[in-house]
Amino acid sequence: MSEKSKIKVIVFGGAGFLGHQLVKELINNDYYVKVFDKKMPNEKHKCEYIIGDITDERIVNDSINGCSFVYNFAGWSNLESSVDFPLEVVRLNVLGNTIILDACLKKNVKRYLFASSIYVFSQAGSFYRASKQCCELIVKEYQRCYKLPFTVLRFGSVYGPRASKENAIYALLKMAIENKKIDYWGNGNEIREYIHVADAARGSVRAIDKDYENQYVLLSGISGMKMKDLLTMINEIFNNTLKINYNLESTSEFHYKITPYSFSPALGKKLMLSDITDLGQGLLQCAQELSENILDQDNKETH
Repeated sequence: MSEKSKIKVIVFGGAGFLGHQLVKELINNDYYVKVFDKKMPNEKHKCEYIIGDITDERIVNDSINGCSFVYNFAGWSNLESSVDFPLEVVRLNVLGNTIILDACLKKNVKRYLFASSIYVFSQAGSFYRASKQCCELIVKEYQRCYKLPFTVLRFGSVYGPRASKENAIYALLKMAIENKKIDYWGNGNEIREYIHVADAARGSVRAIDKDYENQYVLLSGISGMKMKDLLTMINEIFNNTLKINYNLESTSEFHYKITPYSFSPALGKKLMLSDITDLGQGLLQCAQELSENILDQDNKETH
């Protein structure tokens, strides 16, 4: 038994897209892992599962018992729909975050690792962005007032297997597979930094290192990519058989166009991995998985 296997880690939101991959990576690194989520994942890891709501103080407190590190990857994650449900966004993201923080304080955990977003730098992102900004301030205040160590993980645009239908890459590939075309709401000059979910998870595990204590860590792609270049790459994966339609008139209040940097929260440092997933290979992996899922669904509907 390794030293790490004695270290207990809990992942709130561990059944979600990024949380599920994080749990896998933690297990691969010999940590003892507990998963807290509102539902069981379809694919379970060999770890302890707890079903509950992050706003339930009793169960949150009980679940943290014995844990050295606490990851909060739970809460509201959809930008567009956040404008329609501000109370629920605040309940899950702000109240839920604070309840977990307070439990960490009571249980004397070594570090709280919070999943934030690159949108904290922006004025876009509606209530989702506002909730993440608020959470970061509360995390910092717990450290200032009570000396609770933290690491804030600011993620760029995460993509990969098991993504939800709201995921941008998922939506683009689904259109390509089903319609042989992509309708993109923008002019293609918008810039994003995409990071594969496996790389984001590996970076999140590395953030346990002492070097990242009380730090703000950026986990995104190596460099920005214009959306028109990404769409060209997707088209090439489909042997240039897709029709790409740009809506030059459209604007979105939810997403930044070129850069998120218009707001000034605490600055951090970018965590660079030595070996990352090639974007082209990652897109191909997602397209193959999505195509198989759509085929399986079609077969079920015809039987």
